[in-house]
Amino acid sequence: MKRLNNARLLVALLGVIVVLGGLGVRALVRSRAKLTLTSYETTNGLIYECSRPIKAKPGTVAHGHRQGPIPYNQSDADKYCHNIGIE
Repeated sequence: MKRLNNARLLVALLGVIVVLGGLGVRALVRSRAKLTLTSYETTNGLIYECSRPIKAKPGTVAHGHRQGPIPYNQSDADKYCHNIGIE
């Protein structure tokens, strides 16, 4: 009887691990998919706005200030984004 309870506990524990692992993978995929931008700021303070979402990559740390996402492909940024001001 005790062996049967241990087996049930093990199966339940494995089920929880599988579900949590699946949720973690899903969250990772969703966060990767959302790496787009519609506006960005360059390291010298110029602000750009884009007419459509473009692919992005994480920015760098410059002058102690963490930069937000920046364009992944500069040719897309040149095509769809324009300067709207300076910070």
